[in-house]
Amino acid sequence: MYVCLCFGVNERAIRQLIEDGARSIEAVGAACRAGTECGSCRQKILHLLDEKRAGDSDASRS
Repeated sequence: MYVCLCFGVNERAIRQLIEDGARSIEAVGAACRAGTECGSCRQKILHLLDEKRAGDSDASRS
């Protein structure tokens, strides 16, 4: 599924950037430009970042 239509960036690519260390919407944008044009994908990118943070938090509690 495409997250950023302006630059053709799909969810898989953004998830990979997050796994590789992107921890902010600015870092994602710097790596692939998603979220830097019209802004309609920013909420979805933030959601993916929040999912990663929640997963990291759950793993550290175990």
